[in-house]
Amino acid sequence: MDIEFASVKARSTDGIANPLFHERTMPAPLAEAGMTQEAWTALLDAGNKAVVFQWGCVTICCFTCFAHHKDIKPRAKKFVEELNSGSVAGAALPAGIVARYQMQNQNFSVQASGGLSGGGSTDTYHAILFFKEDAAPPSVQMIDRKLTGDW
Repeated sequence: MDIEFASVKARSTDGIANPLFHERTMPAPLAEAGMTQEAWTALLDAGNKAVVFQWGCVTICCFTCFAHHKDIKPRAKKFVEELNSGSVAGAALPAGIVARYQMQNQNFSVQASGGLSGGGSTDTYHAILFFKEDAAPPSVQMIDRKLTGDW
């Protein structure tokens, strides 16, 4: 079973604004593996460019189907491939660490008092997952997953 070493998630604050890697603190396992703060900042800055929404006819017309998030996948995949090959300027991964991209969704539901009405929302995250090379899934583009938890 694949065990992620560390991760970072980009998200949109309102579903329309571009997703960003808001959490700027480097995960401790990456620091322990030898990643510098400068390399981490360069990785996040380059990652922010990869997850920008590309608004167009399809993404606007299919907004409720999350087309604006699905449109990010090819660019995020390319970014991770470049990160793994060492071609992202200033963002070298520590030796023995590889990155994978995954789109993650989390559904939130709210029930009004008495259960007569309610609502919900879906948050979408664009995650870069870090693995030790010998424990990484074989594909850069992993299967999307729904996050679990009691929210």
